Amino acid sequence: MIHALAKRMTPWQTHAAGVLLMLALTVVLYLFEISPLYDHYRDRHMRVAQLSEQANRTRELGATLQRTRNSASEVQIFLKDHGTTLESRSRLNDRLTAIIALATECGLVPDGIEPQRQSAEPLFTTIALRLSGRGSYPNCVRFLEKLRRDMPHNTIAGIELSAAPSGNDAEVAFNLQLIWHAAPTP
Repeated sequence: MIHALAKRMTPWQTHAAGVLLMLALTVVLYLFEISPLYDHYRDRHMRVAQLSEQANRTRELGATLQRTRNSASEVQIFLKDHGTTLESRSRLNDRLTAIIALATECGLVPDGIEPQRQSAEPLFTTIALRLSGRGSYPNCVRFLEKLRRDMPHNTIAGIELSAAPSGNDAEVAFNLQLIWHAAPTP
């Protein structure tokens, strides 16, 4: 049957049929062999690039973790060398009482002290405190100086003072935002 068809075709038709057959074989080869191979090659290169990025990120995170551990170790050594130990959170009432007593000792009239929010960190726990009251400006300054010297675990996060514009010994109302650093939560 192919010989009979070939005898009836002219030479240019035979050449055209050969070209079409070659073109059809090329398309089949591309669709079933070359295209999947190219896709696999492209996906492999993308995965290699992603793996390289992840390896770099892992190295960076490892270095950051090591720096953090070194810093934590340095802080712990510093605290041990200077005899500074953090109190347990369970001693919060004692801390509040001590702050009120110090404020009273400095001539202030505390209206109240309230614990606010807590934040647990790996090396310590912070507890925000709000102390409000009244007193003279020099007494407020003296209280802050004594608080910094006698209770180094407390830091001052904010100070609000307000007073009526009058004489030198005017009473000021104060709101102090303190942060107490306690021992970490087990």
